[in-house]
Amino acid sequence: MGKLVVSDTNIFIDLIHMGLLGDFFLLPFDITTVDFVIRELKRAGQKDVVLEYEAGKQLTVVEFSESEIVHIFNLKQSASGNLSFQDCAVWYCAKKTNATILTGDRALTIRAKEDNVEVHGLLYVLDQMVCHNIIPTNLAADKLEELAKENKRLPEDIINEFIHKWRYLSSIASV
Repeated sequence: MGKLVVSDTNIFIDLIHMGLLGDFFLLPFDITTVDFVIRELKRAGQKDVVLEYEAGKQLTVVEFSESEIVHIFNLKQSASGNLSFQDCAVWYCAKKTNATILTGDRALTIRAKEDNVEVHGLLYVLDQMVCHNIIPTNLAADKLEELAKENKRLPEDIINEFIHKWRYLSSIASV
């Protein structure tokens, strides 16, 4: 049994865009998401490709009871910031199962950390893929550079740190 993680929508979307979703499921994680996240996958094929991993028993999709949905709604009402219902469902699931949240959503990250829930983003996921020898450092750097050109919400200074680190590791590995 690996580290239990609950993935938010943006992690799936970015990994699909980078062509690294399959690599994500090679990590030593027990990957979970919530049904509300699956419903947010709107672009052609996104939902289907993610649900293939559920069919293959590599992804658990949590559905909530009526009373849990009421609890999530109350959590959303009481939370400060711009948290969506889906964000609150991910937060609730992680809290309930003592899991780590994987998200790029700033408001969710802040609120979950305030609630003592461990939270990491896409850079952590990519770094874990490198650390577990799932993808080479040069591929991680290339994919992150490509994503950064299109996705302006990513923190440029931190992205550059990871790209430089991976480029350096790639250069010393080829010596």
